[in-house]
This record gives sequence, C-alpha cells and structure tokens, in this order.
Amino acid sequence: MLIVITGNIASGKSTLAKEIKKATGFQLLSIDDYRKRHNRSNCDIGESQAWYHLIKHIKKGGNLILELTGTGQHYEKCLLHYSGHKIVIMMPTDAETCKKNHLRRMKRGYNMPPMPFENSIVE
Repeated sequence: MLIVITGNIASGKSTLAKEIKKATGFQLLSIDDYRKRHNRSNCDIGESQAWYHLIKHIKKGGNLILELTGTGQHYEKCLLHYSGHKIVIMMPTDAETCKKNHLRRMKRGYNMPPMPFENSIVE
C-alpha cells in the first residue's frame, strides 16, 4: 500500500507521516530527503535526480508513506509507478498557518532542502 501525504509547505505533512509510520511500520519516503541527497547544487539536474531516485524506490513497491509538496507532474508519476493500493491525504492549510509553522520550524534550526525549479524533468 502507498499512502501519499501532500499539501503546502509547513502544513503538517511530515508530522502526520511520522505518526502514520509509528502506527503502521510503513517505510517513509520524503522528497525533501531525496533533495538533500541528490540536489546539493540546487540545480535542475539535481532536482531531476532527486525525483528519479524517489520514483525508482516507489517502483520497488512495498508498504510506503510518501510525503511531498504539491500535485504536479512528479506527484502523478509517483502514483502511476506504484502498482498497489493507494490512499491520498491532502493537507489543506491556509497561508497564514503555513507561514507561522515555517517560522517556528526555522527558529528550531530546520535545515531547508534545496528548493525545486519549476521546470525540472524526470525521465
């Protein structure tokens, strides 16, 4: 089973994903972790590499929790490349709450991953 959690930055996705992991034992995959590993130079190629490796992991299957921001082309590819059952959880959060959560996170020393480029491509 694949549980996808998506929503705005600082909407509570990671917190929910960790709670579901604790309750289910599913493996947690986060695009931010892949960005930190594969997009150190913060460029289109690095962003593409991050998504490539994430999708490669998803293709292997298993019980997974996928945490990511947005529902663009990469989100759709993640869903297409998983052959089992899927549950999608959308975290609608207003901009003011996201901003407040993000500022609180930064004060705690949160290390932002490299931010994506709009037109990155995954093969």
